Amino acid sequence: MRIANIILIAAFMMGSVPAFTHAPSQPDDEAIVRAVADEFIRDGRLEAVSIGVTIDGEPITVHRGPLYRDAAAPADDDTIFEIRSITKTFVGTLAAQAVLDGKLSWNEDIRTYLGPGFENLEKDGHPILIRHLLTHTSGLPSNNPIAEEDANTDSQADAAGLDWRTFERTELGMTREAFFANLAGFELASIPGEQFLYSNLGTNLTALILERVYQKSLDELVDQFILTPAGMEDTALNMRDPRVTGRVASGYNAIGERVPPWLVWPLGGAEGGAKATVPDTVRYMAFQLDNRNPAAQLSQVPLYEIAWDYRIASSWWAIERPQGSLTFRHDGGYANVRNVMILFPQDDLGIYAVTNRVTPEANGVLSELVYRVRAELVAAREGAEQD
Repeated sequence: MRIANIILIAAFMMGSVPAFTHAPSQPDDEAIVRAVADEFIRDGRLEAVSIGVTIDGEPITVHRGPLYRDAAAPADDDTIFEIRSITKTFVGTLAAQAVLDGKLSWNEDIRTYLGPGFENLEKDGHPILIRHLLTHTSGLPSNNPIAEEDANTDSQADAAGLDWRTFERTELGMTREAFFANLAGFELASIPGEQFLYSNLGTNLTALILERVYQKSLDELVDQFILTPAGMEDTALNMRDPRVTGRVASGYNAIGERVPPWLVWPLGGAEGGAKATVPDTVRYMAFQLDNRNPAAQLSQVPLYEIAWDYRIASSWWAIERPQGSLTFRHDGGYANVRNVMILFPQDDLGIYAVTNRVTPEANGVLSELVYRVRAELVAAREGAEQD
């Protein structure tokens, strides 16, 4: 293991990680969260929203608005939402754990873990390193190549310009054999480490490397290093049991189509397969905020700088705006769901918000809601201290 990694790892070896336990939330805190959610719904900015908060180790969950348009009932603590790309933070945490375990080095050529046949995974003599996969700077494409017959579609497109059905056929039809065959044929778009290009494909490759070095499936690794320590019993990347799958929410795209969830991912689901209840997302945020958790802490160490106040750690966005207020963030979304998760370590606070109504403005509205909840909760605590 490289000396730099050893020094950094030692700095974060601060003890074992306790399981998150449900302490009763403060009634005033829950009322604050509910009031903010109600305001956003009353103003027509959201039809429905579920919010999870951990503050000072205490959990809060709030569900407002009807989960489905043909029924009045809101979501509840048993509703399972796709968290989509927030799953990437699971992979970043696993990669940090692998560094701690001496299985990976951030500065290692990824071909060390792939074997021969991938001479193309370098540009101008610069190979892809593990850190490049974790920071979306590998030069790899954003997604798996779509079939030629799907290249032109005239139906509802997502933000990447792909019809959701086309994207679904491509991703859910991908095999590991085809994935590695494609990987051996890519020409990198840029020198690794020089340019940011968000890559679902790169996250999937990271997970496949983790499976090789641990000789375990991604499901097993997530369960061992994240779900069990965090006490997350209603979360999984792949769900097959009909007693559980019926709880997974579908949602509505921008033109009102009802879009079903993806229950099973053939490549494991690293890019966005995790599904969780809101209480479990609260447990996950508490797990990430725990400064006795060395893998979580290491996953939040910035590895690439976009700007002095906007960096990327192991799949977390490390944002320091304004200066001195470092937060860690990831968004997730698809044609049936949008969600935002932000950690505020200085406040011992994490906030997650999700809606199954997709509009072009949804992520921005959820982001504003999260920051509003944070401002109200912090102000309430400051007021209580002055009384």
